[in-house]
Amino acid sequence: MWDIDERLAWLSKQCCTQGTQVTVVEQAKEGEAQVQFVSSERLICLNSPDNKPLYFLDMRKLADGIILQLGASRTALHIVECKKTIKENSWKTVKEQWAGAVQTAFALCGVLGVPTPANTDVFLYSAYREDTLSAAQNTNPALLKMPVGVTTATQKPQALEWSQQQVKILERQFEHRKIQLDETGNGRFEIGDCH
Repeated sequence: MWDIDERLAWLSKQCCTQGTQVTVVEQAKEGEAQVQFVSSERLICLNSPDNKPLYFLDMRKLADGIILQLGASRTALHIVECKKTIKENSWKTVKEQWAGAVQTAFALCGVLGVPTPANTDVFLYSAYREDTLSAAQNTNPALLKMPVGVTTATQKPQALEWSQQQVKILERQFEHRKIQLDETGNGRFEIGDCH
């Protein structure tokens, strides 16, 4: 049987990097970004320059980066989507990109011979420069007040979901983490151990 390092050699060197520091890169002008992830554990990063998933998967969208974190006894999955601006009308697409990336990552686990992560070990990331979904990010102070008759139950679903730390895709709830990028599109995130 092939070990993981032999299996990693099967992957494109242009798309796959590994180490304790890896970078997810989005090259498209509308979301251009570089997000560095750091861990004390081994990370395998698959960047998707053309955003094309595996041809046999039904989901046809893919997030910018897939990171497998190989712990001593568990595998964690980190799915990263970079956007210049988080907007109401792009939220559905972001969720579809995450879903395609989760499916692709599970297939990658099979290729590499590593266990697929439990739902509690799957993390979704939004890396962005500007946030137009959060009322707190609005520069008009009058818009910071909740209008009469508007409650969290009547808020737009995209804004409500963005404000929470859980996002539902593929009929499952996953933890959602936000990474605020600097004005040039760079960011950094330190990943804790899988245990």
